[in-house]
Amino acid sequence: MSARPVAYVMEQTLGNITHYLNLRQHDIDDGGPRMWIPIEYRAGKVPWTITGSVLARRAVGRVVGGVDGIFIHTTTLALFAGSYFKDQPTVLSSDGTPLNKRDMREAYGLRPQGRVAERSKRTLFRARFSRAAGFVAWSTWT
Repeated sequence: MSARPVAYVMEQTLGNITHYLNLRQHDIDDGGPRMWIPIEYRAGKVPWTITGSVLARRAVGRVVGGVDGIFIHTTTLALFAGSYFKDQPTVLSSDGTPLNKRDMREAYGLRPQGRVAERSKRTLFRARFSRAAGFVAWSTWT
């Protein structure tokens, strides 16, 4: 029986696009099949954290039964896909922690979040992190 692919769910924003392209460019045939799933950024009234998470959840839901594992870059995309972590080992890849990103909101022209929003996000991230099979941090900052 041949190995099933690992799904690479990749956020397509800012430097994450370059990270995705670099991984694809250096993808080698090591006998392990891959399924590349880019999640394209969509601007809108709903925050990207929610939009991206919904898009990633749908994408993972379509393939979870046919893969041997899931790699999700970034943790933003992982928020709503956590229920699939029990079905397939899932590695989370991050360019920054939720706390790092909170401190950068002003640089992106975003208002500070209220306590309830911050507490809710922290709870969701902790739940995802506790169910992940592993982590990849692609900066010392992270």
